[in-house]
Amino acid sequence: MALSQNFFSYEFCSIAKLMAYISIENEADPSYIIENCIRKNVEVFVPGLDLEDKIHPMKFCDTKRLVMGKYNVPEPSERAFYDSVEIDLILVPGVAFDLKGNRIGYGKGCYDSFLKDTKAIKVGVCYEFQLISGGIKADIYDIHMDYIMTENKIYEVNNAL
Repeated sequence: MALSQNFFSYEFCSIAKLMAYISIENEADPSYIIENCIRKNVEVFVPGLDLEDKIHPMKFCDTKRLVMGKYNVPEPSERAFYDSVEIDLILVPGVAFDLKGNRIGYGKGCYDSFLKDTKAIKVGVCYEFQLISGGIKADIYDIHMDYIMTENKIYEVNNAL
């Protein structure tokens, strides 16, 4: 709930298309953000993986229509990829983030590959305890976040808006 309050108190509330994620394991849960966006007529997409582990936006309607996808990540049961969607903002999960916008993911590079071609605002979503104060060593292929959002605060990394 605190993530949602932070999200809607910030300048993000004017978006038309959001790409979020369905949380797994210990990821920060954006479900209230997703639900509120749908109520506000924001188009919501979640990631779907193709056979080559490439992320594609999939239209999200509700949690009742989810099935287990690749790597046990929930996906919409209607597997329709939207490659050319102009997404305004992407909520990005991670294992850890630093305040320079660096992220540690799950090691497959799926998000970095997807994010490199987008102009969308990139918001890393995590719990406060997942922030690494000493910094994260970034690789040349790693894509930096524009913001980091926790249950306590939104940290601006770049002047993204």
